Amino acid sequence: MKKILILCACLISTLSLFAQEESAAFQRDKKLFNHWSIGLNIGTPGIGADIATVCTDYLHIRAGFAMMPKVKYDKTINVRRFVDTSMQPELANLPTTVESTGKLNMVNGDVLFSVYPFRSSRVPVALTAGLYFGTSDIIDLDVTSDLSEFGGKEDEWGLSLNGYTFPVITDQASGKYISGLTLNTKKVKPYLGLSFGRAVPKTKRVGCMLDLGVMFWSTPKVKDFKDNVITTDDVDDDADKVLNIINKFSVYPVLNFRINGRFF
Repeated sequence: MKKILILCACLISTLSLFAQEESAAFQRDKKLFNHWSIGLNIGTPGIGADIATVCTDYLHIRAGFAMMPKVKYDKTINVRRFVDTSMQPELANLPTTVESTGKLNMVNGDVLFSVYPFRSSRVPVALTAGLYFGTSDIIDLDVTSDLSEFGGKEDEWGLSLNGYTFPVITDQASGKYISGLTLNTKKVKPYLGLSFGRAVPKTKRVGCMLDLGVMFWSTPKVKDFKDNVITTDDVDDDADKVLNIINKFSVYPVLNFRINGRFF
C-alpha cells in the first residue's frame, strides 16, 4: 500500500512539473501560428465549431462556422384571384387555400481576430472584430402545395397573407408555379465585440471563452419571389407591428459560449 502511495505521489509530481514546463515554454514561445486549438460553440449564431491559432500573446485568430437548428412551422395561406371566377366557372371549384412551411435558414462562416491588450490577466479580455458570411435569406416561407392544381395564368392570381398579396411565378428549372416570402439580410456581416477567455488556452489543455458583441447585418427586408420589398404600407395592422420590430434590428446580438482544447 505504501509503495502504491509513493508511486502515485511521484506520478502527480511528474505531471505537475510537466505542466509547469509546458506552460513556461508556451509563454517563452514568440513564433507565429505555433499553437492551435479546436473549439465547439453554442449561442445566438447557432451551434458550430472553429479552429484558432496564436499570433503573439496579443493576437488570436479564429475561423469556423455556425448554424441555427432548422426550426419549421406550417401556415395556411388564402388564394386571391384577379379575374372574375363567374366568367371562368372551372376556377370557382378549385381550393381557396394553400399550405406553406416556414423555416429558419441561418448558416454562417466566420473569421475573427481577438486582440488582448493586457498580457497578464486573471480573466483575459479581448477586443474581437471580424466577419460573418453566409446565407442572406435567414427565414424562408415556401408554399408546399402543388400550385399547378389551381389553374389560371401566374398573373391571374396570387396568395394573400396579412393584407399583402404576393405573386406566383414560374420556376425556370422545373416549369412549375412557386411562391413564398423571405427575410433577407446582408451576406457579409461585420462583427465587433468583447471576448472573455483565450481562443487558445495558455496554461491548460482545455479552456472556455465567452463572446459578447453584435453582427452588423443591415436592416432585414421581407421580400416575395419577385424581389419586391414588403413595407408597412402593404400589410394589415398585425403584420405592420411585426415589420416595425424587424426594421429596428439593423444589428444582430451575439452571445456565444465556446469550449476549446489546445492540441499543440
